[in-house]
Amino acid sequence: LVGEAGNICMIGLSGDASNTIYMASRARITAAKCAIYSNSKSTDSIVVKESAQVTADFLYSAGGFKGAPTDTMKQPVTDAPQIGDPLAGRPMPRVGMCDENDFVVTDTGAKNGKSRNAKVKNAPAVVTKTLDPGTYCGGLVIDGGNVELRPGIYIIQDGLLEVSNGGSMVGENVGFFLTGEATKLNFEAKSTIDLTAPKSGAMSGMLFYANPANPQEKPSKMGKKLKKGHVIESDNARRLVGTIYLPDDKLVVDGNSPVADRSEYTVIIAKAFQLDNGPNLVIQTNYNASDIPVPDGVGPKQDTSVRLLH
Repeated sequence: LVGEAGNICMIGLSGDASNTIYMASRARITAAKCAIYSNSKSTDSIVVKESAQVTADFLYSAGGFKGAPTDTMKQPVTDAPQIGDPLAGRPMPRVGMCDENDFVVTDTGAKNGKSRNAKVKNAPAVVTKTLDPGTYCGGLVIDGGNVELRPGIYIIQDGLLEVSNGGSMVGENVGFFLTGEATKLNFEAKSTIDLTAPKSGAMSGMLFYANPANPQEKPSKMGKKLKKGHVIESDNARRLVGTIYLPDDKLVVDGNSPVADRSEYTVIIAKAFQLDNGPNLVIQTNYNASDIPVPDGVGPKQDTSVRLLH
């Protein structure tokens, strides 16, 4: 009666923008056992064109839909009631001082310092670097290096979380809090990303959490200028276990490979979504197969009974 699906795994939060969920070319979303929701009341709230495909249990739009149902895509429910942001009240982790954990990884190892960023560069003598949780001021760039992350919370402040030039970033029970100016995800095409969210603490169940108060994006001081929004172009980002919460901007998924298809479960909430070219964003719902908790308000609902409130 309130218009909410029983198992929500993907939400576009924008209340009025066109193209809140936009798909073109050969892009696909595969969410066979859960619901996708666009909160925008625009007539172009959800746009699926060219050869793009959506496979979902339910597809809801608070506004309109542009596209045509196919064998794999059901007719969306349009003019559905808007839903609230289920993570709007989520507490934020503490942001430490920049000089507490800020350091640079060089060819000869990690050292403490007050550099404006942490940059990992590949070198013949260096195969893998191990990084610790902390506050990374100016961002964290993995430029061709291989990085293993120790469990904990990584605060990315005022810069990119970028993996480029064939770099890799792997970690179990890690959570990234993105805060400040130009703080975005940028996972380039040849990168490898393999991450699971924390099991407890301030970021329990949260893999990526962007501060909703982040300022509008400006050209970054680190790396190349991004497409607007958070960007996943990786052709090897196949395990992303936990909740991705990006209320400050849209998530752009590009490339030609599956994303998150080897995860036990993934929940994604962003201001908007844009999928181009040929990626397949796979949203798994094997919640019982993972010990990573699902935040309240998303994922499976334990009580689906209807009650008269007023």
